[in-house]
Amino acid sequence: MSLFVINYAFRNLFRHKRRSFLTVGTVSLSTLVTIVGFQYADAVLNVWKQGAIDHGAGHAQIHKNEYYLQPDVMSPATLMNDKNPLLDLISQDKEVLATAKRLIFEGIISFGKKTMYFQGRGIDIERETQVSPGLLGQELTSGQFIENPQAYEVTIGKGLAEALEVKVGDEVTLMTNTLSGAVNGIDVLVTGIIDFPVPAVSKRLLYMGIQAAQKALAAENTYTEVAVRLKTGVDAVRWLDELKLKDQVKEFQTLFDIRGWWEVEPMIRKVEEIWHSVMGIIIFLLFSTAGLSVLNIIYLLVAERIIEIGTLLSLGARSKVVLRLFSTEAMLIGVVGSLFGAFIANGVLFALSLIGVPFASPFGGGNLIIFPSPNFIFSLSVVVFGVFICFCASIFPSIKASKVPPIVAFRGQLT
Repeated sequence: MSLFVINYAFRNLFRHKRRSFLTVGTVSLSTLVTIVGFQYADAVLNVWKQGAIDHGAGHAQIHKNEYYLQPDVMSPATLMNDKNPLLDLISQDKEVLATAKRLIFEGIISFGKKTMYFQGRGIDIERETQVSPGLLGQELTSGQFIENPQAYEVTIGKGLAEALEVKVGDEVTLMTNTLSGAVNGIDVLVTGIIDFPVPAVSKRLLYMGIQAAQKALAAENTYTEVAVRLKTGVDAVRWLDELKLKDQVKEFQTLFDIRGWWEVEPMIRKVEEIWHSVMGIIIFLLFSTAGLSVLNIIYLLVAERIIEIGTLLSLGARSKVVLRLFSTEAMLIGVVGSLFGAFIANGVLFALSLIGVPFASPFGGGNLIIFPSPNFIFSLSVVVFGVFICFCASIFPSIKASKVPPIVAFRGQLT
């Protein structure tokens, strides 16, 4: 592309400054909204992902293969014991920060004349806080989280407490099946009430020390699942893929099932996919509007300069030169508009990364502060896409201008 074409196209942008400004502004606005909206949404999704990891999912979980097939979580087929070679192997991994055993059980909780169904988790408090640091960060409406893993103490969800009219310090009765199938009833002390943000979970939630739960269920030295926490900076997807390729792990795959957090909590990935689809539609509509604006202005430019086109063609200019003039002008609109929009967008994101944006936590514990940050690679891709859209919008009117006969152009006619 010659310097003449670029210089000519650039100077023509200033012939009608107001019109050029509006067209460039349309491209800039499309770029601005795309970059800020995408990065803000990405920051929210990252908070949600990290929240799921911090509040129980961990980076990965180990179960018996039958766990996802059996309707009853308390059965010999679904329980693991302390002789677990896969857990030993994972615990020795240099990229693993901590592991935590959990015993999942269910039953009936009674207080006074009221009875409710509950879903319980027997946890090792010390290890659980390493794997799920957000667990104790959830809002306790009263009391404190269970501390002694051997004591018959429980922390229950706010919804369950309200349904039973239970307060901290009350004694409730738990009725649950033991591992052998017998029914066992124990009295436990309510030490705390936790405000879990999901009502359906809050009405069923119960935490208990794992050793006390094992004793109550006659299931000593057994557990339902193991949550794995990786060290900061370790990519969970890469780690899990490499782990499954190890020969020692392959030997245990007939017994154990290890899944990443995105498989344990598939809803987050589905929401992410849906949101990216929605953002794709929004981006398409925004840049379609910008493309139509460019298409309109190039048509106007061709109509206004039709005599100039005839003069160029009569002086020996080739059709492709005329085509390049108008397509270059459209690309310049895309370059200026996209770069300006990207500059403003990254400035906004940089400011937000410093001050943060309040965001209601989906895991309880009040509001979180998210920090959307600039992403220069994504910004560059949006700029390139904006220029490409502008170029595509100019193709038809540019071709039309390049093919007009000089004699017709001198009459001031396009066709």
